Amino acid sequence: MNIVIYNQQGEILRTVTCPKELASLQVRDGEQWLEGKTSDARSYIKRKKIVDKPEKPSPHHTFDCGLEQWVDRRSSVQKLSDIRQQRDQLLTESDWTQLPDVPDTISITYQEYRQSLRDITNQPLDGIQWPTAPEV
Repeated sequence: MNIVIYNQQGEILRTVTCPKELASLQVRDGEQWLEGKTSDARSYIKRKKIVDKPEKPSPHHTFDCGLEQWVDRRSSVQKLSDIRQQRDQLLTESDWTQLPDVPDTISITYQEYRQSLRDITNQPLDGIQWPTAPEV
């Protein structure tokens, strides 16, 4: 039998395969178990049932089983640093569009995009809307 072992918050700690009569021997203090098969990466436990987590919004998010949602626990300073790093990378990738031998149709098209990238830090840290690079 497959069992899922979880804590009081509903966080899946591990899964085990064992005979049903030995299931209670697999849990430690503060843990509970139920029959089922899943992984902690995609599910959590709510009212003794396995529930799928919603899609993870970013690599920086962790799932809070108590709140039943993804949470970004980075500090504002760290979020801003990460945003600037991504912005700088996107600007670097589009630097070629501003070289003197690039046609105006490309250069001018990219100027608005690049300005939007420079202005990205004016947006709320938890609601960044990244501009889309023009197609050339």
